[in-house]
Formats: sequence, structure tokens, C-alpha cells
Amino acid sequence: MPPTLYDSIASVDDHADANATASTSALATGTSSSNNDESRLTPTTREAATYWDLISGNREFRYFIGSYLITNMGEWLTYVATINFIEEQLQKESKTAIAILVVIRLCPTLFLSGVGGALADSMDRRELMVLLDVLGAMCTLLFVVAYEFGSVFFIYVAAFLQAGIAGLYEASNSSILPLLVKTEAELQKATTMTGSIWSVMMAIGSALGGFLSGLFGSKACFYLDSCTYLASAFLLWNIRGNYNVSTMDEEDASKNIDVAKKKSSDGNGADASASTPSPGPESAASSNQSPFVTFLSMTTECVEYLRDSHFGLLVFMKATGALSYGAVDILKVAISEQGTDGIADSSNRLGIIFASVGVGCLLGSLVSEQVSSMDRPASLQVSCIIALIIVGIGFYGWALFDSFWVLCLFAIVRSAGSAWLWIDSSLLLQKFTKPTMLGRVMGFDYGFALFCEAISAYVCGYLVDRNKEIFTVKLMSFGMGTTGLSFAALWTCYHVSGRGGAHPDATTTKQATDGGDASTNLNKSKGQTDGTHHTEHAALLHPIAAVAGGGGVV
Repeated sequence: MPPTLYDSIASVDDHADANATASTSALATGTSSSNNDESRLTPTTREAATYWDLISGNREFRYFIGSYLITNMGEWLTYVATINFIEEQLQKESKTAIAILVVIRLCPTLFLSGVGGALADSMDRRELMVLLDVLGAMCTLLFVVAYEFGSVFFIYVAAFLQAGIAGLYEASNSSILPLLVKTEAELQKATTMTGSIWSVMMAIGSALGGFLSGLFGSKACFYLDSCTYLASAFLLWNIRGNYNVSTMDEEDASKNIDVAKKKSSDGNGADASASTPSPGPESAASSNQSPFVTFLSMTTECVEYLRDSHFGLLVFMKATGALSYGAVDILKVAISEQGTDGIADSSNRLGIIFASVGVGCLLGSLVSEQVSSMDRPASLQVSCIIALIIVGIGFYGWALFDSFWVLCLFAIVRSAGSAWLWIDSSLLLQKFTKPTMLGRVMGFDYGFALFCEAISAYVCGYLVDRNKEIFTVKLMSFGMGTTGLSFAALWTCYHVSGRGGAHPDATTTKQATDGGDASTNLNKSKGQTDGTHHTEHAALLHPIAAVAGGGGVV
């Protein structure tokens, strides 16, 4: 099995024990010290880490999570405002038009997520995200132009460009997370936290988007979204460290730790050439190739990597879920137009439905952490199967009941399952994939999911507009619920056959970097981490024992 995010850490433990406190002293005084081992944390301390510990003790993660929070709120503002704008402009064929919007938002991401993955594995991920945020701020202003002209076509153009930027952005956003934390436990908490924030921002942003659209018009939401992009770029710019994994040599990364620590001790980065690992063979070879050839080479390498691994099919886990819930936005609009239940304005009802989905996603992200563990990858896989079943149950609720508030309740159930699936399927890939491949793997994972979501959304929107008497919300919900349960059955067969997280390699191999602690190699090379981060580092380098098992999730 290829080395993964937490493998081979033991090989650098002795060096880290001797030098961790030296790095802290160097940051404080600008001088070098060594052979100091007085700051070791106990295993109990590491296991007891909380969300507050993660936020308060990790400056870089704080800036990242702030950026993630702000940008997600802005995106939901624009999405709900765009739907309302289309509803106002096209009354009769609005379902097909909204389905087209969903497809337009998803297709660029599908085709560019692979490119984004290659960029994430060959460039500094933080710098790439900053650049894309600035481009996103400019792109969002095109929605204002479309609004002024009252043009649905220009809305589509703006959505297409914004989605293209998102497609390039997502791979870096997903793959930078393991570089910001130090243990598997922290990675699970960090991933759960991002899922929770996405959920909260969906609830707040979508409800706010519905409210602002009804009160001030969609244009106010577009302006606000542009500002959130700039705020996100500012926060990411303040993250310190080098996040370019292409500068690491997979075989010799562990040898670079001492050099990186020496530069950290020097404090002023004078010996940059000595402390920066030389590019691996692939990077050197690709430097003389055209960008297109390099991209094809990197993509082929990733496909072969997944083909030869025991977990390769897990890149389709989200995609199967997306086929189940991809048309949900079309059904939300249809539900918002049915009856009133005391709420006369459809924009407000749509905002409430989106807010319900956000609450469900928050609950799903919190529950997922309680029933699965990074130490037991089989439990993550079983957890994903349970999540698909919950998605199916939520849609069956939509098929059986008519009350708006009961439908909101089942929206919470359905979205809890989808968030649960998204988080745990991401954790499986982050656990098994080595850092130099993670950007491309997450790009594939995200691209496949959005492709299936686009198919589901367009087919549902087209059928509903074709014949509303036959293809009702109830019928479409029943079909989507059945799809979710069917995929749950298929993934159960996959799990029982001992594949993916249930494979023997998943429970007997320590998870690792390409020869060292990637987050340490990358970020400490500039000596730019908090003092607390340095003093804790020696203890955190101990290999994390993989515990066999995974049943008993429920």
C-alpha cells in the first residue's frame, strides 16, 4: 500500500524530540538551542483535545476557519438570490431554468476540479486560494450587471464563471486541511468543524438571502457576496507557512526535517536554499513540459494511484449520494410554492427550507463524529452507509406528508444524512491518501459528486416542467429516496467484501506522510508557527496506532 498521511512518522520522532523546544526558543530569541526535551505532552493530553484546543492553539487554522465561514455565507446569499431572480423573470418555465442554473453551477466544477487538484499539488495551496478569492470577488459583480439588465442569460454566464473558480478552489480547500493540523484526531475535528460551519452558514446565509432578496432585491446579496470573497482572501493571506507539497521529495522528506528545524532556529531564514527540499523527480521532469502535458501526466499518475490502492472506489462515495439528493434544490423551490402554512411570501418559505437544511447538516456533522473514528476506518465506511439510509428516509418523508413544517422537519433529516456522508467520505480519503496526491484525489472526489448532482438536478427539473401532474414532488421524492437506499445496499456489499475502509491494510497500517509529518515539514520550514505549536510538536509526532475494528457504529 502506498504511504499515506500519517505513515513513517516514527522515523522522525527522535529528531523531533530533540529539536521541538529548540524551535520555540529560536522564535522567541532569534538564537538556536538544541537537545531540549522538556515539553512533551502525554498521550492522555493529546486524546483529550477539544475543538477549543484546536482553535485556540492553532493560529493558522483559526484564519482558515474564519475564511471558510465568511466565504460560505456569501455563496449561499448569492445562490438563493439567484433562484429568486430567475423565479421573478421566468414564471412558467422556472423549474427547467433553475435546473439549468444548477447544471451550469456544477459542470465547470466538474471539468475544472481535476485541474484544481493538479494545481493544488504543484503550487502553494494558500496562495492559490487567495488568488481565486480575489477573482471570485470580481466575478460576483457580474451578477449585478445581469440584475440591472434583467437578463437570465447573464446570470447563467456569471454563475458559470463563479462555478469555474469554485472548481479550482475546492481541491486546495480540502487538501490544505491536513497540513494545518498535527494528528488524526485533530483532522477529524477540523473536518467536522468545517462541515458544521458550512451547515450553519447555509442556514444563516440562505435564510438571510431569502430575507434580503424579498426586502432589498437580489442585487444587495450580490454586493455582499463580493465583499465576503475579499474578506476571505485577507484572512487566508495571514496564514503563515509554505503549503507547496511539490517541493517535498517523497523518499527524503524525513531527512529534511532537521534542515527545516535548523532554519526555524535561525529565525531569519537566511539559509533558504539549504532548508527547502529539492523538488521530487516528477516536479523536475515536469518543469520542462507544457502545462497541458504536465496536467495529463499528473492526472494519469493519480488514476493509476487510485487503481492500485485498496480504497480507490471511495472517490465515488459522494457521487452516489449526489445522485440521491442532487435534485433537492428543484424540489425545495416546488415545495416553497405549495400552500402557505401562515407564510405568504414564497421567498421567505424558500429561505426557511434552506435554513432547515442547514440545521440538518449541522446535526449530521456533529453526530458523525460521535459514531465513527479515524482510528477505525471501517467505522467511517459503515457510517457513510448509514448516512445514505438516512437520506432515503428523509426523502420518503417528503413523499408521504403535505404540511410545510413537516416537510421542513424531514428536510432536516435528509440533510443530516447528506452532511454525514460528505464528512465521513472525505475523512476516509484524507486518511488513506498521501499528501502529494491529496489535491488530485479530492478534486476527482468533488468533480464526480458534482457531475452526478448536475445529472440528478437537470433530469428532475425537466420532468417536473414537462408534466407537473405526473412528476409531482411526492413521486420525485420517492424516486430519490429509493435511489439512496439502493446505493446504501451496494456500498454494504462493498464493505462486507472487505474493501475500502474494511480492507486489512486499512486497520493494520499507520497513516502517514510521504516520509514525514507533512504539516511540520511545510510550515516549520519558514519558522512561522506559534510557539505553543512548536513546543507540542515533539509529543505529537508519535505514530498513531490504528485500531482494528469498525462495526458497532450505531
